[in-house]
Amino acid sequence: MTDGDIPRFTRTWADAHGLFGQTISASAIGLAASLLEHLPLADVDHAIGDHLRDPADGRRPPCPADIIARIVGRGYVLANAYGRPKEETPLPTGQAGKGQPSPWPTEEPDV
Repeated sequence: MTDGDIPRFTRTWADAHGLFGQTISASAIGLAASLLEHLPLADVDHAIGDHLRDPADGRRPPCPADIIARIVGRGYVLANAYGRPKEETPLPTGQAGKGQPSPWPTEEPDV
């Protein structure tokens, strides 16, 4: 995000919390912005919308870790939460699960 993005981010973050009847302080918005400043605003906006639409996660307001997880992946967030250096944590290279085998059967079972 750039300094010019902060007013839009402030409105979006406050509105996302307002959906849950919460009023968020300016200092809490500033903290969230500082934790997300390394990400493009368009990605942050998209991730906030995804969070709010998610049937499980959308039952509570977003926090910065939720947004980072939606943008760069949950493994990256968890690894760094436990102190692994960023350079040791690979970033995902596309959609989550892409290139991984499906957990669902691809053939009908014999009956």
